[in-house]
Amino acid sequence: MKESPATGPAAQPPRPHLLLRTGPALALFLLISLAYNWYYLTGGFQLDDFFFVNMLREEPRTGSLWLGLWATFDVPAINNLWWFEGNAGDWTVFWRPLPSFIIEGSVLSFGERAFPLHLFSVVVHGLVAGTLFLLVRRLTGGPLVALYAGLFFLSCEDHSMGVGWISTVTDLVGVLFVNLALLAHATWLDKRKPWTLAAALIALVAALLSKESAVVAPVAVVLMTLAMPRGRETELPAPNGSSLRARAVGFLGDWVSWVPPIVLLVAYLMTYRAL
Repeated sequence: MKESPATGPAAQPPRPHLLLRTGPALALFLLISLAYNWYYLTGGFQLDDFFFVNMLREEPRTGSLWLGLWATFDVPAINNLWWFEGNAGDWTVFWRPLPSFIIEGSVLSFGERAFPLHLFSVVVHGLVAGTLFLLVRRLTGGPLVALYAGLFFLSCEDHSMGVGWISTVTDLVGVLFVNLALLAHATWLDKRKPWTLAAALIALVAALLSKESAVVAPVAVVLMTLAMPRGRETELPAPNGSSLRARAVGFLGDWVSWVPPIVLLVAYLMTYRAL
């Protein structure tokens, strides 16, 4: 007697399409990013990029290595921060040490060549799309919609324009670490392995040290903990008092998931203001 293929002992769940698997999907995003942004690889330094190249030429060095290149990039009426406007006529600066290390490390290693930095930006752009694919797939359980999300990100001209200037590497690196933080936090909510929580906090720190707009990431982590307590899309409770109260109580009880990002955000803002 033959057993049904669907119920037999050798039956296994169907494997997802090749492009919906993690490795091939990431490779696809990297290849598309290289093809779509190939022209930028020959672009050389442009506009704001020369500010940083000239800074690195100066002897002795101006500004602090640990505060980063943007901490000496004083431009009136441009660098005002949304939480600190200063007085009329004041100049403020940015604290972006991680992108500064990337640019300075490239110049020290390869000289004043733009190609390595452009290649880095193109690769990171593909990785942003890849991590977006992983994040959407984990939250929704839908690999196809996740693939569409990554492809839509890659094909959007506004996103690709950020690859052309080396000085906009802040956006690429910042978003990459935001995606990694959300992905690690979703894994923490699902698996409850301490290393995933630590990875999420480390990625949040890296994102905050890349660009100021990453302040939305800790807030997103808190909202994910409230809306997706298992780290994936679930049906929200009906709008009656008991179910909503139960979710709120569960959220408050899971303080280890949302208190550290809030503490990190407050510490970042205080440090930024002090610097």
